Amino acid sequence: MSYSPRDAIQAFGSTHLVCHGALANICGGSVQDEAYLYAIEGEILAHVIERWRTCFKMPLKASDRVDELSGGQQVVLAVLCALASPAPRIAFVSILHALDADTCSFIKIVIAAEPEGRILLIEEDLL
Repeated sequence: MSYSPRDAIQAFGSTHLVCHGALANICGGSVQDEAYLYAIEGEILAHVIERWRTCFKMPLKASDRVDELSGGQQVVLAVLCALASPAPRIAFVSILHALDADTCSFIKIVIAAEPEGRILLIEEDLL
């Protein structure tokens, strides 16, 4: 089954934070603005930014605009913000298809480190 962002929210939104690859950038503002939507700031935001830098080997600041990042960079930021959020369960939908092989491997490793039962990963392109 293919899930549009709306379908994914309807199917999983009552029990999970939904992070959809088609809507990785929610606010269109700064990295810090985006992080606020996930209820993260301060040291937690600094950790998210550091993990993003580790993935892409390039600078990122809290004041940088999310809409100036590539699609794959936006997806990684969204995934890292979701994982850093207080959400007890997260549904990641169609997040891997926008990523190159190295970035996809990075995200799979990051997700695999989460506690069992926290993550629901749905990749229609890979089914």
